[in-house]
Amino acid sequence: GFSSIVLYVVLGLQIIWTVGMYCVWLDANIASELVKYGRTIRGPFRAVADLAEAMNETLGPNYCAYTEEEIAKELDRSGNQLRYNTSLADDDELLHIGLTIKPEARVFLRRKQLYGSSDTARRRRVD
Repeated sequence: GFSSIVLYVVLGLQIIWTVGMYCVWLDANIASELVKYGRTIRGPFRAVADLAEAMNETLGPNYCAYTEEEIAKELDRSGNQLRYNTSLADDDELLHIGLTIKPEARVFLRRKQLYGSSDTARRRRVD
């Protein structure tokens, strides 16, 4: 009776949602420049490092003294719109890949370009 109708409606909505999420995932993995060049977020350390950099940009270098509520309030004020970007490092040779809150930020990866930081020995070439 009624329960079978509800079951079919919920099952249909679940299938539609699942297919929609798969399409979003597929689009992100096909159209993403970062994925094309092999930079994926596959672990918690890479994700935490990227988010910490964006929080430092948003909240300033002393946000470690903020309470959880103050951090949430400041992030809500900033708009919570994170995006990846690339920018030149200080020596104009290396490019930096990171998260930012700037709305004009874009990712432009170049082949055979070094990515990293001028103050670290860890650099990676995008092939």
